[in-house]
Amino acid sequence: MDDVLIPDEQQRQPPSKDFDFHLDEQTESGTIILIPHLRSPDRKRPDSLVEYIENNVSQVQREILADGREIYLNDELVQVHDPTIRIDNSEEVNLLGEKSENWGDPFVFEFPEVEHKGSEPPKVTVELFKLPIDEIIRRNAEDKLEIGQQKQGFYIVRENREIGSALSLSLFTKHNDLNYFRARIHFPSELDHLFGVQTNKSRFSLDNELRSQLEEALAPQFRQLRDTISSERQSAITRYREKNVGQTQAEKTASNRNSVLPRSSYDPDESEVQEQIDEAERQLEKLSDRDDLTDEQKSQLEDELTQIIDGDQFFKINIEPPRSGNFYDVMWFGKEIRVLINPNHLFYEKFYKHLDNGIDGSDPELDATDVKKYVDLLLMSMAKAEDVSYQNERIKKFYERQRRHWTSFIQEFYEGDDEFIEP
Repeated sequence: MDDVLIPDEQQRQPPSKDFDFHLDEQTESGTIILIPHLRSPDRKRPDSLVEYIENNVSQVQREILADGREIYLNDELVQVHDPTIRIDNSEEVNLLGEKSENWGDPFVFEFPEVEHKGSEPPKVTVELFKLPIDEIIRRNAEDKLEIGQQKQGFYIVRENREIGSALSLSLFTKHNDLNYFRARIHFPSELDHLFGVQTNKSRFSLDNELRSQLEEALAPQFRQLRDTISSERQSAITRYREKNVGQTQAEKTASNRNSVLPRSSYDPDESEVQEQIDEAERQLEKLSDRDDLTDEQKSQLEDELTQIIDGDQFFKINIEPPRSGNFYDVMWFGKEIRVLINPNHLFYEKFYKHLDNGIDGSDPELDATDVKKYVDLLLMSMAKAEDVSYQNERIKKFYERQRRHWTSFIQEFYEGDDEFIEP
């Protein structure tokens, strides 16, 4: 790979009329990056490109974001994305409600002979983490958190910036029993030579002596991690998997009846659609060999995967906090219409979680009176949203139109499901 070179500095006046460059009222300085033109981009749609950049920045720069710095992309504050699930208020910790577990104490390797600033010698710190297996499986969050061989391994942080992710570093062999293992290696710039860091920070390799030290320290840990992860995963699957396989009855009904409703105005990115189809085909090909599912569960999952491959749009309900902070939200990806239920909102805490034994079977079930109370409150909150905009004719007409749509759609969905309507 050719080294990335920074072009000569060229002063330009930013198009201040088109963008708001003063996003943080508490500061008078900052860095602005404009990308006016792209040569042969992989992502043709602007929103897909923005999403890609946001995902990259939120992970690579997660440590400075966690330290209180702010980065905006198209006027939106970038959230913290932490694949090791260790940073407070990261998307992953907010989703699960808990952090990864430290696997023993950190391994620290000091290098006092290296020239350095300050009294403390530079050091390499290695932290091993076991992801919260039970909570991930209970919330059916494996796909959301990209649990698999592709994301297991070491995340390399130089100073406060990630320069490598999900690497084996030839210190272990990737295996399914390590899918819930991730680790962080941190080092300061004084130790660049131990990692063979190149000028653009995108290429590096371990020093042989450091590699030997890491191998000696970590080899026993991987054996124990494999055994522990395998055991805990199987235990969690036994408790939760039956409830989580395939589409729910409501998802299946909405997806099936969607074909007779007005056509969606969302134009999906073809690369996203193809990505969904390819992944579904891969899962379908391996389905018969899965020993963690019963025959009935395989049949349910086969129906869902076939819907993704051959069907049009499909619905999914996910328990995950939307970036808006709303009690629910909607997002689109490829063929999927995903309804997000916010687990951090009282709507979920007081009402929704009690209806979903797959999320927390230990909660007491609501009786009919409680269910009616919370549905009434939901409807009254929708009425109050209209009430505060009563004098605004444009918004008032919007709500009137939406009520007509909701009335039509709920009638169609209920009539399409025999379990909802008594004969």
